[in-house]
Amino acid sequence: METIISCCGVICSECKSYPHDCKGCPDIKGKAYWLEYTGEEICGLYDCCVNQKKLFHCGECDLLPCEHYERDDPTKTPVENAEDRRKQMEQLRYQCLIDQKLDESEALANDPNTVWLTDEEFWADAFPEDEAELDTNTTQSPQ
Repeated sequence: METIISCCGVICSECKSYPHDCKGCPDIKGKAYWLEYTGEEICGLYDCCVNQKKLFHCGECDLLPCEHYERDDPTKTPVENAEDRRKQMEQLRYQCLIDQKLDESEALANDPNTVWLTDEEFWADAFPEDEAELDTNTTQSPQ
């Protein structure tokens, strides 16, 4: 199954409500099933992050964690909510690391001073002793 992650750091595809009661915020645009308990039309966190700030995830926001994370899911216990928040923050930190690596890779790829090696050059540089050893093994005649 494909991993679905919401902007708030929830791994939707690991939720017990996925995919029967909820398809995940990326698909349903923040209109989670549990909103029926709050009377809202859209999750405030999703609305703030995606609709208002135009971010991919809350990890990109300078205000994280904000007041949106203080609200509990009304279908869960306080212990479950606390664990969910911990997992969300962990996921968002991980996502920020991935974003940072992608940004660095993109910057490197766009740098005109970057020297790219062919596969042959890379492997020769990575394992020069193996190549020398191979050369001596192939040039020796059997005795």
